[in-house]
Amino acid sequence: MRKFITIIALLMATATDIGAQETTTPARRWHFEVDLRYQHMVFHNTTGRTKIHFYDTEKQAYIDYDYKNNNHQIIGDQGFPDKYGGNTLVLMETFDINRRLTVGLGLTLARYNQMDESGGNLVASLRYKPWSQHPYGYFYTELGLGPLVNLGWGTSVRLSKRRRLAFKVGYNMQCINSYLKLNSTNSEGYENYYNSHLHSYMHCLQGSIGIVF
Repeated sequence: MRKFITIIALLMATATDIGAQETTTPARRWHFEVDLRYQHMVFHNTTGRTKIHFYDTEKQAYIDYDYKNNNHQIIGDQGFPDKYGGNTLVLMETFDINRRLTVGLGLTLARYNQMDESGGNLVASLRYKPWSQHPYGYFYTELGLGPLVNLGWGTSVRLSKRRRLAFKVGYNMQCINSYLKLNSTNSEGYENYYNSHLHSYMHCLQGSIGIVF
């Protein structure tokens, strides 16, 4: 994990130095990006509510349970052998509003190995370039359904006239919602049900490399 963070930091430092030497703003305002990201979960929590209603034949009465779920867990690699991290593929179209602000809309396809969770999401992006001497460095925010939140720093270096190599590092949070509803009738004709509505939040460190067209 430390080696991964060190490599990302060195790549972004190099990219920022090169980007500082490029003072010409690209004429094109529309860009398409493809990112491959690696996320490593460091914290997980589950919230929600579960209701149980069943007939107790011994007591000859209905029993009801209604309780809230609120579990927290600091993720350690030893708890998930052979299930480290996860990956996300991001496809995004961006538009430069001006030299400071960029907006985007994209699709993410993610896999969280530790919790065996996968899913797709539609995300909206906002980027802010705070320093004119670093025209390709920016802070970014990405928001999606679930919810999904990505926050971090990104930059890029020139590959060719119309292509750039992009790097990002930041924080990723994805919520997976699960619903379970079971209804049954026992042998004596009494109805039972089990209702569960849970929200699973996965908090990760994330790094990515991609191509900007």
